Formats: sequence, C-alpha cells, structure tokens
Amino acid sequence: GIPEEEILLPELLKKKGYSTGIFGKWHLGLGDPFLPNIRGFDEQYGFYEAFSLYAREDDPGIVSHHHDYFANRHIWRQKRKGSCAIRENNRVVEDRGYLTFSLADRACSFLDRHRDEPFFLYLPFSAPHSPFQVPREYYGMFKDQSDHNHAVYYGMIAALDEAIGQVMDHLDSLGLMENTLVIFTSDNGGATYTGATDNGLLKAGKFSQFEGGVRVPMILSWPGTLPQGTGFSPPVSLLDIFATVAGASASGLPEDRTMDGLNLLPYLSGGIPYP
Repeated sequence: GIPEEEILLPELLKKKGYSTGIFGKWHLGLGDPFLPNIRGFDEQYGFYEAFSLYAREDDPGIVSHHHDYFANRHIWRQKRKGSCAIRENNRVVEDRGYLTFSLADRACSFLDRHRDEPFFLYLPFSAPHSPFQVPREYYGMFKDQSDHNHAVYYGMIAALDEAIGQVMDHLDSLGLMENTLVIFTSDNGGATYTGATDNGLLKAGKFSQFEGGVRVPMILSWPGTLPQGTGFSPPVSLLDIFATVAGASASGLPEDRTMDGLNLLPYLSGGIPYP
C-alpha cells in the first residue's frame, strides 16, 4: 500500500472541512493501514483489488467474453471473493446491479447528501478493465460487429459513457456545475493484449512506456472559471491533479516535503504562460 507518511488528497481536503467519498476501484493497499476509510475517505463503496466482476456470471441480462491469458483466467477464478468483494465502508455487501451503474448511483446519492457543503468525490470506475461483461442491451448496440470481443468491449464503454453522463447531469440538476471542478482521465492507454482495442498512431499500449501506454485524455470542466471548448497542448501529468485540486480548494500544498506536479489552473485559464 501507499506508505502511511504520504499525504493523500482526501486527507488534505478533510482538514479543510470537505466530505470525502470513493466509489469504485481502490487498488492502493489491502492491509488495514492502507484502506480508504483510514486514508481520508468518509464513505467507500467498491472493491480493493485491481478488478472485480461487473455482475453475477449467471445473470441472463449480462453478456461476457472470456480471454484466454493467465491474468484473465485468474480474474474469473477470483470472482467477487476476498479483495475482489464489493464492500461498503469495509463491510462485504451483495451488489445485484451492473457495477458501472451501481457506482454512478452511489455517486449521485453522495452528491445529494453533500450538496450544501464542500465535497471531494473520487469515482474510479473499473470499466472497461477486464473481465469483459456488459448488459445485453448495450451489447445489442454493437450487434453488427462481427467480433464478439469487440462488441462486448464497445458496449462496456457505452455503458460507462452513460454512467458518467448520469453523474454530470445530476451535478447540473443540483445547480453545482459552476462550483465544481470535474476532472476526467484514464490511468493508462488501451490494453492491446485484450485484442479489443488499439491506440491508433501511438505505439503499444498498457504496460508499456511508449506513448500508447502513457498518453491518455484529460478533460477538465469548471464553467465560469475555466474557458469552455478550448484545448491545451503542452503535456501534463496525473501528478498535476494533486496540486490542481489543492489550488482549487485553497488547501495549500504540504510544506514539509517536495511535491511533484503543478497547479494547472493558472495556465488553463490563460493567466500565465505554461513553463
């Protein structure tokens, strides 16, 4: 897990009076000192491992695709046992929905309950990470695909897109858009070893240090603060998110250590040129 002396965003923001919630994939430590409820999160729902099933295997409304490589065989054997179990505040629970939609529902409930106070919502969807499982109606959107693997994968992304839209629409319905910084990004490029995706002109993919593995989209939304519909061409890093959120919340960076990353807000708003 992440060493206890490292300061995580929820720990930083709790000191500023923020309510904090994580809904989705943790994968930052399995032992007691490293669990999300101990590392700054008031509320947790999801799983601790790198993966979990999106739904029960015997659910007739779900279409699955099994890949024949060792890691994927291990995923299917794990099912929702141990660190792959669905947990709520470290208590194992049964989730009978499609996990992507369950996480979006939980996020919207969090927004409802904390709409009148500062909040930090971390929503690490697992989709479209393997195992490949998708609701049958989303699989049907791509029934013209000759390849079953692609159809399941594309359906998972369509479901993810709808879940993100649900959360954004809910944020808007609560009148919180202009007072909320939203950051959307990915942890790595497409997993080419699944046979379901490639990274276009970018070489290789997940697990590589080539651009296909490390170059990912990042979208920031903060209407009224950031200019809308504009692009930013200099390369930035996921390490910049910590400093950017610290700046947006006026939390200030820890002064007892050197922090990697920059607060991107002054550069994105056009206030100062990028170094």
